[in-house]
Amino acid sequence: ELYNDGPVDVSLEGWGIVVASHADDTFPDVRVPAGTVIPAGGFLVIGDENVPSADVIVSLELPNGNAGDALRLIDCEGSLVDVVIYG
Repeated sequence: ELYNDGPVDVSLEGWGIVVASHADDTFPDVRVPAGTVIPAGGFLVIGDENVPSADVIVSLELPNGNAGDALRLIDCEGSLVDVVIYG
């Protein structure tokens, strides 16, 4: 789930999600589809077909969390925007 706390819509075109267990994993496993926008003050849910509220459907295999695994959100230039570390 991503949240836009800004006053304008945000385009995620070209952004990506990296599933990573190591700090040097930077190539996106998933690219956000063209035309994807988070409205101002709104949410965007990214999930697989089993997530009924998903706005964007993706297929990801997530590690089980026993190695400091992470999900990284990168922008269209490959810069890190946010990260969630679990496990």
